[in-house]
Amino acid sequence: MIDLLIFGVVHIYRSDFRIDGKALVLSDIDDTMIPLGTREGLNTLSYFLKRLRSVGVEVIPVTFKAFNELNNLMRSLDFRFIAMVAEGGCVIYSSNGLLRDEGSPTLNGYSVVELCKPISLFDDLLTTIERSDICGERLLRLSKSSATDISEFLGLPVDVVRDSQERFYSDAFITRETLCKAIIKETISKAGLKTIITNRSIQVLGAYKEEGVREFLKRLNLVGRTLPIIGAGDSVADYGFLSLVDVPILISKKELPSFKGSQYIRSFNKPPDSWIHAVKIGLDLIGIHLGYI
Repeated sequence: MIDLLIFGVVHIYRSDFRIDGKALVLSDIDDTMIPLGTREGLNTLSYFLKRLRSVGVEVIPVTFKAFNELNNLMRSLDFRFIAMVAEGGCVIYSSNGLLRDEGSPTLNGYSVVELCKPISLFDDLLTTIERSDICGERLLRLSKSSATDISEFLGLPVDVVRDSQERFYSDAFITRETLCKAIIKETISKAGLKTIITNRSIQVLGAYKEEGVREFLKRLNLVGRTLPIIGAGDSVADYGFLSLVDVPILISKKELPSFKGSQYIRSFNKPPDSWIHAVKIGLDLIGIHLGYI
């Protein structure tokens, strides 16, 4: 049974891409590393993350998740990431000494590089949208609405929703109405904010993932070395930052139009197994061989 395809990516690598057996994996989390809304596979993922670290490969989450969600995930994994690009591309959390020009504020031992204004500065605008009748149905705001109501709408556990509501730089409106999302996008853009539209929501943020990744890579303290970089995601929202890496990975059962003609690895099965399999293939391509684990 075919569970992984490689689209041309193998042809763009040379043996000298391997630098001291080290690499970075920049990865989305939900439905890429782990299934959204479940704790399924966390033990398997934890073991693999620790195995990667033991050979000098670090995984950097690139995610719409906020710090509270990431902190709880790390606790469940018994694993602390050395850096994270969070809330889209709005903030970089990094271990001390990892980046040049680190941010001065700290949070739970991480230096904080803020790339967006606090979302609280736009609260009046977001509240006006939330209370309007433009959607023809009840409009739920991620940070303000009842966790129970959001849980029922999205079909996610209440505790997962509650973890996601403590946000510093981004927010989201939850609705299925296409016209509503278009109106919100137009209104938000006039305030200088950006949006990501999905089937059931419109995310509001100040920077896309690729903007956060560019800043992270610019500040990364490599001491004159070059690192090969693998990237993994599952949706159109990840295409921008995947275009910045050496080995892009798509975790998806179907081909996405945005990726047509691109060079990438596509893994079909459910994470974390599909993610682990694809990352191992990506590491093989750059000369880092983990063998059977």
